[in-house]
Amino acid sequence: LHSSEDGPPEIGGLILDPGYRRHPEKAGKALSVVRFAYISMHPNHFEREVIAEMLSPFESPGRSLLWDAFGAKFTGLSYREADHLSARSKQFIADLFPRDPVYATLLPEKVQAMIGHTNEAAKAALRILEKVGFHELGQVDPFDGGPYVGAARDAIASVRDRRQLVLPGLVQEREIPAQPSLALLSAEGRLGFRSTVVPLDEIGAPHVSKASREALGVAAGDPVSVAPLP
Repeated sequence: LHSSEDGPPEIGGLILDPGYRRHPEKAGKALSVVRFAYISMHPNHFEREVIAEMLSPFESPGRSLLWDAFGAKFTGLSYREADHLSARSKQFIADLFPRDPVYATLLPEKVQAMIGHTNEAAKAALRILEKVGFHELGQVDPFDGGPYVGAARDAIASVRDRRQLVLPGLVQEREIPAQPSLALLSAEGRLGFRSTVVPLDEIGAPHVSKASREALGVAAGDPVSVAPLP
């Protein structure tokens, strides 16, 4: 059992309205990558590693096989009760869980089979993280057995490949391909930190429409950040 009081930043889960899934402007990817766009603009606010916990397969809503076979034995709590308690404090885990190694072979085979695996509903999010450079860390969450993935902050594609540009005075009229590549355009203008998805023209430059400028709260001469969408 490992714990960290001041460890690396952990990105949380995302909830996307079903109507925006498989959206042509890649709303799900944009929602994931926007966090890294912010990190790329403020690297000194974040440690050198970024991690994420992936949700494990569940037997039924609010029920984890690993928790039933392991955590509940030490705490006397249901998974739902423990989950609510951990939102306020995780001290009870350190107080009640064993510190010595626990052999997974002592657990039921069905429990062993789900440790370190990702829930079907979370696999799309995992694929996005893997595309930008995240990899498995060989650690699992003691609650549900979901795997931890991580990446070096500066090696995350959306951070590493970010470009800083100055917004031109006129909207460029270069041709936009029929199926253009998309990028995430971010800025900290008069509206604070904002991001929007923009197409790239035939030379790979972002096409920033009037609507995009208004959404970001930026004008000609303002700095903007461009990061590729995976």
